[in-house]
Amino acid sequence: MGGAAPRQARRIIAAKAFEALRRDGCATPSPQIAERLADAFTLHRDRQMRLEPGADAVLVLLRDAGYRLALLTNGTGTLQRAKIERFGLASRFHHVQIEGEVGVGKPDPAAFKRMFAALAVEPPEVCVVGDSLVWDIRPAMALGCFTVLYDPEAGEAVGRGSGDVHVVTRTLASWATHLPGAARPPWSE
Repeated sequence: MGGAAPRQARRIIAAKAFEALRRDGCATPSPQIAERLADAFTLHRDRQMRLEPGADAVLVLLRDAGYRLALLTNGTGTLQRAKIERFGLASRFHHVQIEGEVGVGKPDPAAFKRMFAALAVEPPEVCVVGDSLVWDIRPAMALGCFTVLYDPEAGEAVGRGSGDVHVVTRTLASWATHLPGAARPPWSE
């Protein structure tokens, strides 16, 4: 529901929450208030969105070191392109792939395979960094990629992962320190 149109999805969620409260006998504001709450959340979320400190520097460092980088994201082209432009990310990647533009998204293996083809790489040469075990990590690992789970709330789990992920990191700026091997990880060119 939320992938294609988050604003509308939030309005639907708020309306359903108000309906559930009414069914339980609670007094609720008008449906217009539910829409206004959902829209206020959308605006607040957009205003609070920032790149994690150091993330851009890591992208520049990796790109300058010769790594081929891809951004694989779900959602509508318009919404995702606006974020990519806002943060100046297009120049950091060799390939940008958005579900709404290509018709396939994560966790579908076809989305990952399309990205591999665009970069002219095989799965064992790829390191996938993502924030979702379901949408990013497990499908990439099933294809044979090295995986890094970005989880700012990881606590003691930081470092080598379990069977679900190779590495867990709390910051995007530090994930490369957890890669196997010496100066260049085995998945690099």
